[in-house]
Amino acid sequence: MVILDRKVKILLFLTHKNRIFLYLKQDENIQMKSVKYPVVLMLLGFMLACGPASDVTEAKNADSVAQMVYHKSFDAEFIYAEPMVTTALASVLNSGLLPPWNTANRIDLIGSANYLKMQGDTVSAYLPYFGERQMGGAYGNTGAAIEFDGIAKDLQISKAKKGKGYFLKFTINDKNNRTENYTVTLNLYNNLNTYAMINSSQRFRIAYQGSVKEGKKEH
Repeated sequence: MVILDRKVKILLFLTHKNRIFLYLKQDENIQMKSVKYPVVLMLLGFMLACGPASDVTEAKNADSVAQMVYHKSFDAEFIYAEPMVTTALASVLNSGLLPPWNTANRIDLIGSANYLKMQGDTVSAYLPYFGERQMGGAYGNTGAAIEFDGIAKDLQISKAKKGKGYFLKFTINDKNNRTENYTVTLNLYNNLNTYAMINSSQRFRIAYQGSVKEGKKEH
């Protein structure tokens, strides 16, 4: 029996001359379809190629992600920023300052320098920031990006639900403004995607979507 989806199942093949009869079960109804060999071979080849291969790839990636977390060594790069939308932010972003394919709650970062790296207990990041600052800001500090480089404090690591990756959480101070601190939550998924949520003591939260790979040790 081959499962096409939750509702349709191929129950039986019966051959007759150059044709194959397929009994399809959809819900509680059984229908017989007559098709030629090449059509069936193409159908089965497609299903067999898509199923096990993807499982093997994800299993391989799962081992890679587990090693990244175990050794605390990975590099993340992001393709989207997801700021917290406020009235002021929406007004600014909708004024035409950004390309038309961007929205107030989803901003394309492709081509914009950004990273989040972990090597041991040290975490560094440079992340473009879009949003409102609630308070603070060191004198002479003109950088709008989120930047940090130091020891991850209160680091927590746990497996994600259903074993689909890992969940990390830590706190760290801003690189340029020591009075600002961040709480960073990071999901590393077995498909090598990553999702970061950053809460600041002085700005509205922002999230990032991207990918993760094994970290490069700096000499």
